[in-house]
Parts: sequence; C-alpha cells; structure tokens
Amino acid sequence: MSAQREFRFLVRIYDRDVEGRMPLKIALTRILGIGRPMALRIIRAANMDPNMRVGFLTDEEIEKLVDIMTDPLKYGIPRRSLNRQRDPYTGEDKHMLSTDRFIQVRRDIENMIKMRSRKGIRHARGLKVRGQRTKTAAKRTDPRVSLVARKEEKKKKGKKRR
Repeated sequence: MSAQREFRFLVRIYDRDVEGRMPLKIALTRILGIGRPMALRIIRAANMDPNMRVGFLTDEEIEKLVDIMTDPLKYGIPRRSLNRQRDPYTGEDKHMLSTDRFIQVRRDIENMIKMRSRKGIRHARGLKVRGQRTKTAAKRTDPRVSLVARKEEKKKKGKKRR
C-alpha cells in the first residue's frame, strides 16, 4: 500500500455511484440487495476497514469488493446470509443484487399469479398479501377506491356539515 492515496469524490461500485466521503460499511448498503449485515460480511471477507472512506479505495479494491458481492460463497460468507437460497428454478444459492433482484421478484410474483396460489390471487387483485387487516387500513391498495374520489367525498362531507 502506498502512503499517499488519491481521493475520489464519486466512486462507482456495482452500477451505483457512491459518495466518496461515506464510510465503506454505509456505502455498500446503497447497492440494492445489500444490507448492513451483508455489507460487514463483505468488508470482513475483503480484509478492509469498515470505517474507511470509499473515496480512498483503489480500483483493485473495488474489483475485489464487486467479486465478493457477485459470488459471496466463494469467499466464505455463510449461506444463511444470501437473499435467494435454494432458487426454485435452478436449486442454487444466490445473492441477487440491483436490478436482477427486482426482475427475479417480479418473475416470482408472475409465477404465483399464474399458478393461482393464495398469494398470487391477492397480488393480482392488488390486496395485502401477508395477512394484514384490510377492513380499515388498506384503502390505498384498494383498486376500487381512487384518491381523487376520496378527496371529493371529503369535500362533500365537509359541505353537508355546515
């Protein structure tokens, strides 16, 4: 390592621009699919300081971080840390990042809708999926009620009271 490192104010890590003044442990969480625990595991696998500013990273260190993010099992990160364990299509353990994660979630939802599972039916109807109450609290997700219509109802109710 050289004694003097060049500082960059904007660093590109895995298709994401990160501010150079951020600590590494916070900057990695800006990448979609990486939370704080996973960021710390990636930094530990790369033998780096979590509080180091991202602007001081060299290109080789950034490449090493990206390599660890794309294949965390190769660097000893436990399987339980991955966000896609036992992929139903391939059976592999993966860690999905960025837009790949959104594409995969959308594909899973479409698959649930196609096989008409309970979750799929609720997704298709635009209702709450995870058991939340819908009698009083789900008005925003109700496709039959628009916000404009609700505002007009409030105006009418306000006029009747006067």
